[in-house]
Amino acid sequence: MKPRQWLALSSLLLISQLASLPLAGADGVGPYYKPIEQEEAAQRFAIDAIGPGNAFAESSRLKIRLPVPKSSELETLRRNNAKSASGQAKALQIGFGRDMPADLRLAAANISWVALADGRLATQVQLTSPGAKALRAGLAIKAAFSGELRFAGSDKPQMVLGPYRQSDWRGRQIFWSPDTEGDTVTVEIVLPSGQKGLNGDIEIVQVSHIAANPTQGNQFSNLSPDTYSCEVDIECSKSSVVKNAAKGVARMTYIKNNNTYVCSGTLLNDKGGTQTPWFYTAHHCISDQAVADTLNTYFFYEN
Repeated sequence: MKPRQWLALSSLLLISQLASLPLAGADGVGPYYKPIEQEEAAQRFAIDAIGPGNAFAESSRLKIRLPVPKSSELETLRRNNAKSASGQAKALQIGFGRDMPADLRLAAANISWVALADGRLATQVQLTSPGAKALRAGLAIKAAFSGELRFAGSDKPQMVLGPYRQSDWRGRQIFWSPDTEGDTVTVEIVLPSGQKGLNGDIEIVQVSHIAANPTQGNQFSNLSPDTYSCEVDIECSKSSVVKNAAKGVARMTYIKNNNTYVCSGTLLNDKGGTQTPWFYTAHHCISDQAVADTLNTYFFYEN
């Protein structure tokens, strides 16, 4: 993934890839990106693609289950969303970070591998955080690792996201998976040709437990209605200009300090009509490159 470019003293982002989606044209609002379901629903895990009867056996899939979150963790999230006395704008927190206990990490696990048609080895790990509406897994990956990663959530197992490759995690201390719906995320790891084991190349070190499905805004009311009171339902507008411009607006999720937040932003045309995908959002949402690297976007989320 190419690096994002920033304009000083603003939150105007040049994003060459948003949620790894291809660029398409939009009427009058500059470029936009196709909904992820249209592009990713046809993808499969590499293991499943080797043919009927050869899918990874359920008993061979490594399963990691975290303890049930403490009630205090969700209460802390709600308190973080409480309206500040100063009225300062802030993003809505929808998830909180959880550390992976050392005894549940991949380095301590007995991993089973299956041979793909091209001779490479692959495995799948199912990671559960009880009660989550969605999950993001944070992986520490050695820069030299040249394999592949794919992800799918338990609520939409048919929507496989990936493959992600070396260019996606190079230079990042933690590579965060995309949002995956449900309390369990399946992580598929494909080794590069000739490699017989993980050799410490990949470790799941963090999980962001998301308490409200980022695709369903009605769930946000359980977290704090004050933080999104400025939003206006697009269906309340009768303006064709507003409705057309809304095609370029996206709900954003991103990770800051291992917690997941939701905000919004919009694609903009530039004066030269270059079709460069400038994406505009608030500084209190995304203010540095490390956070921008975790960005997921959801277009056409209006009612």
